[in-house]
Amino acid sequence: MRDLMELQTSLSGRRFLQDEMIFDNPDQFVDHLKPPVKPIDAHARAGGLAIYAHQQVYLDYPDSVVAKVLLLRGLRDCYPSIEPHFIWIDTDRSGSDKLTLRLYFHTLQGKVPVRLAPAGCERIEPRFIQLNPARLEDGLARIEKLIAHSAVDRAVKQRQFKRLVEATKCSSDLVSLSRSITNHLFAETLDFVPKHICLSKLMEAKPLRFAIEEIINRQVEFVEIVNARIAQLKELNIASQLRPLPQDYLPLFMTCPEDRSRLRLRLKRDFGRHFAFAQSRSGTRHLFDLGEDNLSIEQLEEQVAWSPDVTLPILLNDHYSGMIAGKSSGLYMLVLRYAMQRLLRKQPVPILVPTHWHPTASESNSLLDVYLRGQKLARN
Repeated sequence: MRDLMELQTSLSGRRFLQDEMIFDNPDQFVDHLKPPVKPIDAHARAGGLAIYAHQQVYLDYPDSVVAKVLLLRGLRDCYPSIEPHFIWIDTDRSGSDKLTLRLYFHTLQGKVPVRLAPAGCERIEPRFIQLNPARLEDGLARIEKLIAHSAVDRAVKQRQFKRLVEATKCSSDLVSLSRSITNHLFAETLDFVPKHICLSKLMEAKPLRFAIEEIINRQVEFVEIVNARIAQLKELNIASQLRPLPQDYLPLFMTCPEDRSRLRLRLKRDFGRHFAFAQSRSGTRHLFDLGEDNLSIEQLEEQVAWSPDVTLPILLNDHYSGMIAGKSSGLYMLVLRYAMQRLLRKQPVPILVPTHWHPTASESNSLLDVYLRGQKLARN
């Protein structure tokens, strides 16, 4: 199955992506931008074109993420009307990616994992994880010791790491730790820190709730259209990065009030009424009334914390002018764009993807490693 990079390397693949409004040429991307339908930022500049990238909360960043940030930087530098935004997803299960919980120190013998997050929090969303000061101090001390035994650029790494530790001193939870590290790494290696917001904060805006209710009210058709598109892409030998949706699919997760774990919600129907249902690890059943005809997540929102799934770009579509996508999101947007157009009658925003997927040109694949060596990623 062809991935995004394979599509980019063939003429037919590039044409296919461009027909889907997925570009890797910034000029073509900008030519297709329009002001957002419903700007979500009350302080947005009149006539400004808000472009966003979204990414799970990390403590370090591989090339695939750095490439997206560099695209935002390049757009900001070259196009005065562009307003770059970064949305940090603090609502995913923290154990879904190791970089949410740990750093990796790179040595000549390989990479050494150093966990900074507390133990046993893999099922919990980053927004609910409080740091264990002793665990954090031990982790940072371990990195300091590894640097002391480093055979290359030891003095530079010691100086750089000391500055990084200083930047994290006020962190009390995992998200603030990630933000402190991220802002410092971006500022020092990229000379660029995009305007940023956590998804949990962005979800306070009612338009996102209304957009997810639009999907829920067309649930049967949404499942059919998404699954048909996944099958269609498979016939074209294109990997969509999405599995077919089950018949009880809902684009929702909830936070378990017992242990703060993230639970997938499923649709249940009973005598004409619709419910969002989940079961905790202890066996507790959670049921939320969505209504009969005009379905709403009001009861769910009143009782528990919730979060969207991979359909997030649909919820954001009307509030931004364009999107920066990565290797996976660029592919699943082939499915979500189709659903927006065919079912929700939305005009999907243009998408820009990187052409240079390895901007650090380093075997470490780590922005932290670039920073510790005292280097910067130059502008083209």
